[in-house]
Amino acid sequence: MVEVLHGPNFNIGNMPMEIDVYKDPHNRMKELVGNVVENIQLELLNLDKEERERILQEVYLIMWELKTHEIIENLYIMNKLKERLNALEVYNQLVCNCHEDSTLLQIIELVELIHGAPDTISTNYHWQRLQTAVYDFMEEFVPHMEEEEKTFQPLLCKYFDYDELKQLKETVVEQHQVWKRKVEDEKNLGNFKELLTDEYQGVTRSSSYCDKLRRLSESQSDIESLPEELMIEIFKYLNPADLCRAGAVCRQWRQISIRPTFWRVLPLHEWSRGNMTWSNTDIDISSVTFTQSMEDAEDRCDFFTSISRFMLLIGANVRHLNVSGCFSLQNGHLQEFLQRCPNLIHLDITYTSVNEFGLKGLGRLNLRYFNAAGCSGVSDTTLQRLAEGSSGSLEYLNLSGCSYISDRGLLYLYNCNEFLRFIDFSGCYRLTGSVLSAFISSCPSLAPENLSYCSMIEDGPLPYESNGCQNYECEVRACCSNYM
Repeated sequence: MVEVLHGPNFNIGNMPMEIDVYKDPHNRMKELVGNVVENIQLELLNLDKEERERILQEVYLIMWELKTHEIIENLYIMNKLKERLNALEVYNQLVCNCHEDSTLLQIIELVELIHGAPDTISTNYHWQRLQTAVYDFMEEFVPHMEEEEKTFQPLLCKYFDYDELKQLKETVVEQHQVWKRKVEDEKNLGNFKELLTDEYQGVTRSSSYCDKLRRLSESQSDIESLPEELMIEIFKYLNPADLCRAGAVCRQWRQISIRPTFWRVLPLHEWSRGNMTWSNTDIDISSVTFTQSMEDAEDRCDFFTSISRFMLLIGANVRHLNVSGCFSLQNGHLQEFLQRCPNLIHLDITYTSVNEFGLKGLGRLNLRYFNAAGCSGVSDTTLQRLAEGSSGSLEYLNLSGCSYISDRGLLYLYNCNEFLRFIDFSGCYRLTGSVLSAFISSCPSLAPENLSYCSMIEDGPLPYESNGCQNYECEVRACCSNYM
């Protein structure tokens, strides 16, 4: 019977290193990519001729090593996998969708154009093209490697035994060393590409498996002929993880999977706990914990790093971001999130450990909703940045438990008070009654029942109509009574 797979469900966290065929080569590839980025950030025309040639040679060499990585994976991993699946009559479209583009060769050609440019104008023009091409390549290459580890390594573990995988990894590592020496020996910019290309001419990939799969797919389903509008409706039934997996099937599905309609809301507080849902529900305070094992902290840190890379593709579509209760969220992660989500209007960072360093990007956002309850790191500087970006749009502001907020921070908020409809200053005991009263009186859209502030503040606004402190007997938000 023919089995058609849609993607493995496999946990590779505890897999022995000696059978992980991707880990070591991918670590090397990530190192190379980092080196390329360092080089292309330089202004080439500001360097002397010797330094310019050195950088071009280094970039050229790295790009060819990355290309040989593709060759090795196709020859020694993917061909082996296709042969095994073909013998078992197991057909998986994913194994026919890897390394089909020529981006690396295009980058290599740009380096050659720079090397042979007749004047500084041409050099600068091609250098700028190279910078753009490398950054575009970067956006897809690292996520592509991670997807390979999650998709193909489980398939290998399923259809190959331990000894076979161990031998396969040894072969892959050996071939990387062989090809690396070949690249180093032929690194002359003038003839390097030609020599390696000649070697590659004899390399062929197994196509019979993919041809058979293509015929099988045509006989089983005509889904690729469906209108894009209908495909979008079908994809709406997928959860976030399944949507990402669908995007790895083919180029058409990838374009559909990153459509703006799917990524308006990012409930990362749910995803980081393994709950793959689109629902942006409020966190249960009783579940908030500020301690976790080292292993959990590392796993969640890796999760946020992966999300940050993914935001390069979908960040412009995001309107709602919720990281509530994500104690392992680092300032660097939040900085990247805010930078890559320029159209954000709803931000919930409640019960996190971030501070003003992670919130540097607030000044570039036009938020309507900002909830920082339980964030002890929020300061007057945070409010200054918030006011710079959200002038005339902010409607909801919750600073409950942000005990470092003072009158100085409140003065910044005059720039965004016109449409404020909800304010919570519970636990903000540094505020004075006179300054708070003056500010609240300048908020025309705020109803008294939607105002809460520290009960220890004397001469506060609307004392008989507004709410008192909401933090009594709350263990995770600062309460003014704790300081008396």
